[in-house]
Amino acid sequence: MSEINKKLNALSQKHSNRSSTSLPLQAAVVKPVPQNNGPRWMIAGLCIAVMTGGMGWWLGSQSQLSNPKEEVVSVEPVTVKPAPELPPATVAMVAEPDIESDAELKAVPETVSETLQQPVVVSTAKKIDIQPTSTKSVVAKPVSRQITSVTSEMKPPVPDVKKTAAVVHEAKSNTEQTAKQENLNVQSAGYEEDKLTEGLMIETVELDAGQLANVEYKKAQKALKSGDSRKAIGYLRQTLKYQPEWVKARQKLSALYYGRGENRKAVATLQDGLVLDGDQPDLRLTMARLLVNESQQQAALNVLSRLPEKKHSGYLAMRGALAQQLNNNELAMSSYQLLVKEEPYDGRWWLGLGIALDRSEAAGKALDAYKQALLRGRISQQSQKFIQQRLALLEAREG
Repeated sequence: MSEINKKLNALSQKHSNRSSTSLPLQAAVVKPVPQNNGPRWMIAGLCIAVMTGGMGWWLGSQSQLSNPKEEVVSVEPVTVKPAPELPPATVAMVAEPDIESDAELKAVPETVSETLQQPVVVSTAKKIDIQPTSTKSVVAKPVSRQITSVTSEMKPPVPDVKKTAAVVHEAKSNTEQTAKQENLNVQSAGYEEDKLTEGLMIETVELDAGQLANVEYKKAQKALKSGDSRKAIGYLRQTLKYQPEWVKARQKLSALYYGRGENRKAVATLQDGLVLDGDQPDLRLTMARLLVNESQQQAALNVLSRLPEKKHSGYLAMRGALAQQLNNNELAMSSYQLLVKEEPYDGRWWLGLGIALDRSEAAGKALDAYKQALLRGRISQQSQKFIQQRLALLEAREG
């Protein structure tokens, strides 16, 4: 180990001696790399060429405007029909700006003011200072509009004729469009006024007695639905006043009177109808039922004593039942004979006819009527027992 240490010490001393004898460090001088400015010079040259070409083109265009000229363009007169209370229309005439070498000329937009019944001449462009100016417009009521002419002039530079003509043509087209629009507005306003006038027209329509009666009858029905019988009675009375022969309205009025306990008015209402038409079966039947409810069977039978001119089974059935109840066999037999003839399929009418024949001691015909009643049906079980008993008795008598 000691040998190794000795060698290491020797090496370290040798290295330290070399470092002490070496030269001191100095900064190295490096030459800068030359820069290539070719692209920059190319871009600058292109920019200068473009600017030179632009200036040359501009100077060439200005040379064409060296001689001052005057161009007058006229617009044909346009007459517009007056439209009341419509917003005024204005036509703006604008000249495009031209630039000279020493100063800039800026066009001033001017509005052609439309006056009442007077032509207006408007200069489209003026030579002015560089300072901007504000647009001035005068609004007048569009009663009678007319544009006679538009003069375009510039001092000393003369505007391009094509540009000025285009501006004037545009102004003319705008004027025509405005006139058409105003005509449409006038027509639409007139149409709306006519429509409004038609909507406000009041037409008087006269109703006849039947139509008035229908109106009152509908009111009575509404009153009945709401449960107001007093108003319903009033409407029904008005209905009968306009149309006294209305049977259904008279029946309802009589029923309302009877429901309110006014029996005399109910009967009087029906009697008034019978005075107008004595052969009306519905009114007679209604009165007979009302009298039966008051235990006046004989009065009810008297009301039904007249035979109806047309077929009416309810009338005849009520008449036959009351006649049998009051032992008026003649009226009962005539009633049931008509019923059997008109409605032979109903066993109730055969039963009534059998009872009438049995009371008149026509045993053979009574047996046939009782048998038909059992065959036709539509009778109660109690009535069937009664028929069987009568058949047994009649057969025993004949046997």
